[in-house]
Amino acid sequence: MARIYEATWDETYVNPGTRMLSEKHFNSDNGYDADDLRVSTLSQLESWLNSTVIISL
Repeated sequence: MARIYEATWDETYVNPGTRMLSEKHFNSDNGYDADDLRVSTLSQLESWLNSTVIISL
């Protein structure tokens, strides 16, 4: 079963806002690099931040 994440992009992103996304969204085809793909290692209540998005499980 795929995990669901709450992802929040800040105002510098082309399409800012908060969305619920499957872990399948976070891949190289969508512009995420190897460092970004660490999102799949998050545990419940953990967050991860890069320059434009905050991702929480």
